[in-house]
Amino acid sequence: SAYHFRFHLPDGAPALERLRRPFRQGLPVAAVSQALLDDIRNFSGGASFPGFVLPNYVPLHGASHTRRDAPVLFSVNRWVGIKDPMPMLQGLAEAAEAGSSFRLVIGGLRPASGAMCPIVAPPAPAPRPRVPGWMTGEEIAAQLAETDAYLFSSKYETFSIACAEALGAG
Repeated sequence: SAYHFRFHLPDGAPALERLRRPFRQGLPVAAVSQALLDDIRNFSGGASFPGFVLPNYVPLHGASHTRRDAPVLFSVNRWVGIKDPMPMLQGLAEAAEAGSSFRLVIGGLRPASGAMCPIVAPPAPAPRPRVPGWMTGEEIAAQLAETDAYLFSSKYETFSIACAEALGAG
């Protein structure tokens, strides 16, 4: 995302030019997605270099079918700026109002918690979500193992490591 948004630097900033300099060497660039490679090409300011997409390897451990009455949905992130949870939460609130049944677990740092709270605590029929806050890697892995679906919310993403990890967990 940093390349897409030019590291949030203004045009003409000396730091922006320093960051573009390596791409003017003509050395090959490998990226994990075509979107990221395109963003790097755009960021470089017209530099010419060979580019290759080498997707991350995601070991699939196999999904298991749930035996629960309501699926467990899990989302974890550092909820700031680009990782806007509001569209996802509003959609879930609407699904609950329409009668969908699910249990929601939301982890991660919650700077957006003020805006999230009214949506995260909807009235019935949706049960109150479990919000563990910051989670360790081990806690995330354990939750993924108990989850039926992983939810990811972002305004822009070239390759989501979080989604790859969720796929790897089945």
